[in-house]
Amino acid sequence: MQVAFKDDSIKKIKIIEKISSFLPSTHKFLDYLPEPWRSRAILLGYKFGLINKVGYVKITGYTDDTFTKRTGQESITCNIIPNVGVTQIRDILAGTSSNLPKNIEFGTSTTTPAVGDTDLGAPLSVNDRLVATVTTPGSYELRFEVFITSTYGPARPYTINEFGLFADPEESGILIAHALVSPGHEMSGTNTAIATYGLLLR
Repeated sequence: MQVAFKDDSIKKIKIIEKISSFLPSTHKFLDYLPEPWRSRAILLGYKFGLINKVGYVKITGYTDDTFTKRTGQESITCNIIPNVGVTQIRDILAGTSSNLPKNIEFGTSTTTPAVGDTDLGAPLSVNDRLVATVTTPGSYELRFEVFITSTYGPARPYTINEFGLFADPEESGILIAHALVSPGHEMSGTNTAIATYGLLLR
């Protein structure tokens, strides 16, 4: 009598290895996917171990400034590190700069971020960057979090379409990470939100 052993975990590993073999090391092919499919593909790639390094942005909506009841609105997307951000990270690691990344800003532009960016396409308003709380929730993640209150930004309603992480100084620091928020996060009435940026190092 023949006994057939079923091992789904082995099958999954083989499938992932096969997919990985078709992925270029730079994953540039993802840039040809339209949003929100590009961001979803990157997040899935990270989840299944196909992409080892990625940063993500998550904005979760709440009904008011107590930040207790969710609106059901949530935006999750991925980011790019522009050239100026790469240089700033290099300088921090080399010890030639003490301007650490911890300031977050939002904008309304729907233009896709590019490596040549030095600022957001359309910041919400002047002098509106928020200082993030920086934590290390896991061995390989650096997390930045800010609370968007009901009084933040210009007159409502407005839609958050882009995200930026900046180094110090607060209002003039260098752009470290830039993301297109997908779907756009609408801020109206007394709605608030918690914005999280996670840099996944492995």
